[in-house]
Amino acid sequence: MADSGLPRGSASLREAAAWSVVLTAGRVITNAAVLLVLAAILGPSTFGTIAIATIYVLALQVAFQQGLTPALISRRVVDDETLQVAFRLSLLIAVTLAAASWLVSDGLGEVFDDPDLPDAIRALTALLPLFALDLVPDAMARRVSDFKFLAFKTNVSALVGGVVGVVAAFMGLEIWSLVLQQVSTAVVSTALLLVRSSWKPRLRSPWPWSRMSVSRQLLHYSGRAGLAGTAQFLSGQVDSVLAGVFFSPRVVGMYRMSGRIVATVTEVAIRSGQMSLLPDFARRRTEAHGSAEARILEIQRVIALAGMPLFGVLAGVAFSFPSILGEEWEPAAYPLLLLSLAAVVETGLATIAPAVQAEGRPGSLAWVNGASLAGTVALVGVVGIVAADRALEIQLAMIASARLVVVAALTAPLSVWVLRRTLGVRTLAYLGAIVPGGLIASAAIIAGLTAHTWAAQHSVTPLLELLAAGASGGAATVGGYAIFWRTFLLSRMREAVKAVPKSSSRVE
Repeated sequence: MADSGLPRGSASLREAAAWSVVLTAGRVITNAAVLLVLAAILGPSTFGTIAIATIYVLALQVAFQQGLTPALISRRVVDDETLQVAFRLSLLIAVTLAAASWLVSDGLGEVFDDPDLPDAIRALTALLPLFALDLVPDAMARRVSDFKFLAFKTNVSALVGGVVGVVAAFMGLEIWSLVLQQVSTAVVSTALLLVRSSWKPRLRSPWPWSRMSVSRQLLHYSGRAGLAGTAQFLSGQVDSVLAGVFFSPRVVGMYRMSGRIVATVTEVAIRSGQMSLLPDFARRRTEAHGSAEARILEIQRVIALAGMPLFGVLAGVAFSFPSILGEEWEPAAYPLLLLSLAAVVETGLATIAPAVQAEGRPGSLAWVNGASLAGTVALVGVVGIVAADRALEIQLAMIASARLVVVAALTAPLSVWVLRRTLGVRTLAYLGAIVPGGLIASAAIIAGLTAHTWAAQHSVTPLLELLAAGASGGAATVGGYAIFWRTFLLSRMREAVKAVPKSSSRVE
């Protein structure tokens, strides 16, 4: 199988983004619904245990998948030998990481003072070889923007996993219901990918050391991209991990649930479209289509307008939503509010990573993510010491505040600087692309919190309070869109009028 380059027949960005949204939305919404049901059944402590195990395994997955996947997508020429070497590389890494995890699982249980954690880690690390098996067919589908099939595969596997998890929870399997949910999801996903893909792993395919030239090329890119992806993942999860070190599993469960709610919106509103940007940016770089700055600003403006207000609405309902799960979840409102604000900022950075990766500069992102990781570790470490004996609500609020400070004061300015240095995108122009979305998000936050305050004073039911806060935030968002588009259209009309030549008043 030979591939001469990034296919010209690939789906357009609009079509790819649409199917990418379906792909991510189905998976995330299904998983979120299942997690909410399981959280209500199992409680914060059990949820916290499986959260730590999941973060550990996902970090290992990201370490090799987020390196080799973009390496295959952005590579100009891909042949069967390259794909077979990439598969063997990923399999070797996955098996090594799984074996090492079995050895350290007992020690991790002692670090987190959680006797259930080692068994959960051992069960979930069995998924790593499956992740390695579906890496190549998944990358090839993304390379040609075949998000229609990926949407089908992802939604079916998420649905099957969700059903298995809920049934197991009602059977009283507790922590193992969450484990079974993830295992069944991964098995179905891998099976569908292998059935669909024209690429199949060969028993006699070359090992990496027999094709050192190809291996070096893949590792040269994937090493930097994997480091950047791992650092980015850990910088977003290390707060949950350190919360488990310093505080109780109950704190981890509440904080993680808040993070999952925010992540649901992030995956649907941001990551779903973001996945289609790397192939698009890579094609345009290869074919020299248009201005990089204009393209980035155009897409970022759309993402900011679509995504930032959603997080504004979520922040506005932060004090109303957790009570739906039960009184024991109510303290989760504090991290939900603060993490939603952090997500507003992160939405303004959505195009930077794929744009820089498409230029073959993933190393530039690695040190930004590394700095964010170091900042998060330092701040959360201080919080762990200072808030050790504080109330649960204060512990949750301080951890989330550390996350918000790192994103706003460190990650955002460094990312914008890297974009300017790598692609020459002007900082003020980039900020101008995200300001309208930020203003609409601010209006949604104020409206939602105001409605919550009114509802609390009138002692309405939690469901009505949630509906009131959500409706108010939504109304503010619609009003903001109306104002923005009116201003936008008027400015375009003025430009059109100025462009029309004035007719001469003299008759020749």
